[in-house]
Amino acid sequence: MLEKLTIKNYLLLKNIEIDLSNGFNIITGETGAGKSILINALNLLLGGRADYSIISKNKDKMIIEGIVSISKDNEKAVNEILKRNEIEHLNTSPPAPLLKGEGGEPSKKNKIERSIIIIRRELYSKAYSRCFINDTPVGTNELKEIG
Repeated sequence: MLEKLTIKNYLLLKNIEIDLSNGFNIITGETGAGKSILINALNLLLGGRADYSIISKNKDKMIIEGIVSISKDNEKAVNEILKRNEIEHLNTSPPAPLLKGEGGEPSKKNKIERSIIIIRRELYSKAYSRCFINDTPVGTNELKEIG
């Protein structure tokens, strides 16, 4: 599950961070609000074809980064991909609150331990890109496989 999305220098977006870790998330908005930008950013993050014209004017590179929690069901398959590509295995993050308790505070009894990976894609104005999983360089095929 995508927990956090960071986008830098994508068209008119200088730097945004979107926290998707709590609850059910819906992307809505009027025409031109930027919904397609978010979907296209996710596509790039997962190895989609790059269009270098989306890099903000007067910027050398654009960065899209996602923090992804891996479910127990998918952990073995993801670890196999990481091992095959000599990537540091999954990081364990602090437990995430599932439900809010009284007063809006996270409920201590409703937490799960989860493993995370950090996926990053950088597009450069000189028409090349670099991809990373846990700060290890990879190709777009590895991003597609993880996706």
